[in-house]
Amino acid sequence: MNRKTGRPLFSEREDRIFHILLTEVPWLHEMGWPEDRCAKIPSLPTRCWLVHEMLLQSYSRPQIAAHLNLSIHTVNDYVKRIFAHLGVHSQSELIARFYCGDGRHLAEQKA
Repeated sequence: MNRKTGRPLFSEREDRIFHILLTEVPWLHEMGWPEDRCAKIPSLPTRCWLVHEMLLQSYSRPQIAAHLNLSIHTVNDYVKRIFAHLGVHSQSELIARFYCGDGRHLAEQKA
């Protein structure tokens, strides 16, 4: 559930729905991709996915810490883990990958 750049941030209700989907419906994340039930969805802890979504919404790290009631150090640890897991080096690179793609599908089509 992502918002395009320039759109308003999620409402409190939308935040709550997203939180429920990430934390209280684990089977949704464990079943695999629809086109290949044998594939596994990349595993990251639920809090990392929450931080990931907030990064995509252009929240700063202090804003994320305040919103999730975490220390800035914990948020920084989550961000490092997310970046390493997804192979990005910055928040802008993360946003670009999720909104524009990283071009891997084009390379696979040529092969």
